[in-house]
Amino acid sequence: MAFRKKLSSGIKSVPLLFLCLSVIGIVLASTSESVHASQTLSGNAPVEGTLNIIAVMVEFQPDDNRFTSGNGTFDPGAIPYLEEPGTPIDALPHNRPYFEAHLDFVSNYYQSMSDSRLSIEYTVLPDIYTLPETMDFYSPTGPDPELSPVAAMVRDVWTVVGEAGDLPIGTLTRDGVQTAFVIFHAGIGRDVELTGTTLDRTPQDIPSVYLNRDALSSLLNDPTFTGFSIDNGDLLVDNSLIIPRTQTRAGTDVTGNRFLVPLSINGLLAAQIGSHLGLPDLFNTETGESGIGRFGLMDGASIFAYNGLFPPSLSA
Repeated sequence: MAFRKKLSSGIKSVPLLFLCLSVIGIVLASTSESVHASQTLSGNAPVEGTLNIIAVMVEFQPDDNRFTSGNGTFDPGAIPYLEEPGTPIDALPHNRPYFEAHLDFVSNYYQSMSDSRLSIEYTVLPDIYTLPETMDFYSPTGPDPELSPVAAMVRDVWTVVGEAGDLPIGTLTRDGVQTAFVIFHAGIGRDVELTGTTLDRTPQDIPSVYLNRDALSSLLNDPTFTGFSIDNGDLLVDNSLIIPRTQTRAGTDVTGNRFLVPLSINGLLAAQIGSHLGLPDLFNTETGESGIGRFGLMDGASIFAYNGLFPPSLSA
């Protein structure tokens, strides 16, 4: 197992994970990057109380780019293999109740892990927002990609949401309650790569990352950044979790047989919320070596444990 090295100060990687899938004779290499928050709900005290989550669904301008997954939208046929038999994990439709179900899972997970000391409340806004660019515009590419395009995507998301207006700000936030912001986007996360398959690669997908205020300030080159202002500052968005609609991918092996690797976003979502709460990486961010494997949430091996459905408990 290997992991990406730390990208820069305040930007940590979540793992490059190798799983041997003997049934279909391929290797699944999953990668995901993360920027971790250094905050908790109650300062230096144990994490407890209430975490509020505001989530939005976003899609991109339609495209026919073979280097991205799907066509950039939530259209039912955007990713055809999701409609095929054999996709019982994170099955269609990918709509508001679908994303609410994932947030419900994470809420139950942290309630259990905290012995009911941490409560997660969430709202998924009802509309799907459309960004002004295609998916590849927001994808960091090159031999040593940096995350400025992803930060630009976050900026555009909350700009579009703010310009749409009519948000019930008073019902979305509560005084004294910390808020995390989740972006559920069309397409597949650039976190999984199938090898030993003839499937075209999709290197212009969006990596799944968590960006806190300091990271956004740095990536947007704005030292005065305090958050994206919505409704004349009644809501300041100072962080974002970027999560794809699913991690399920399809491929064709060397004998021409088509297969699906169904993967849920449960583990990814749980780990990114852990980053927001201030949980540390439990793998070696300098060498990329796994630290505790599947024995705790914040090691990369846990993200896709049990096809991503059931991440392990927190480590003591």
